[in-house]
Amino acid sequence: MNSRYLFFVSLAYSFPILRPLQEEIWRRGDDVAWFIEDSCEDQLTENELRLRTIQEVTDYNPIAVFAPGNWVYDFFPGVKVCLFHGYAINKRAEKKDDHFIIRGWFDIYCTQGRSSTPKFKELEKKHGYFKVYETGWCKIDNFFEQPTENLKNKNQ
Repeated sequence: MNSRYLFFVSLAYSFPILRPLQEEIWRRGDDVAWFIEDSCEDQLTENELRLRTIQEVTDYNPIAVFAPGNWVYDFFPGVKVCLFHGYAINKRAEKKDDHFIIRGWFDIYCTQGRSSTPKFKELEKKHGYFKVYETGWCKIDNFFEQPTENLKNKNQ
């Protein structure tokens, strides 16, 4: 049986962030479904599976739920993964930067780099119930990493 993954979308910017991850999951032969909050525009294509109810999510029974936002339903099955999506420090106009607030929703934080990983590693030690992994930002990683073979061909 294929592994199943759920993408939780509460804001429209999640679609281009999650699609590279979806492509990799599909490449490995596993399955992806999307749960989109009613307040968010549905931007799925016809080959992408949308689950519309809590019961459908429960029946789908994902092993992990990826969320590019600050929250996710804690009653969804699977490991809850906060997928960082850019350089979020002071991203809002509010006086208080809430980027490093631990809200208790996630089991794993996938950080994008030096601007957040060290602080989240400190928070991991302090709280002790989640893990932090620096994974990069899948939406732009391919702009910064080129296979060695491509670099060799360019230099010849």
